[in-house]
Amino acid sequence: MKDIKSYEFYGDNPEIFHSLVGFEIADILFTHTKEENENVVVVKCANKQHVEIDLLFKEDGIFVTEPFAVDEDLTIIE
Repeated sequence: MKDIKSYEFYGDNPEIFHSLVGFEIADILFTHTKEENENVVVVKCANKQHVEIDLLFKEDGIFVTEPFAVDEDLTIIE
């Protein structure tokens, strides 16, 4: 799987969400991290050009991934 970079957000950096203009929520997952087995909510946002940005809500903060290309079924394009 592709390594996806993310940015931390603690409430003082709202401009990180400006990159979501034009995106719609495509899926919401309730899962956990592999490393710490920590609960995480992943909100997958996609646009018409098949670009996805994920919002990860974890106990230690909110993380926003860099945009990445996906197929119509939201699988990552390598």
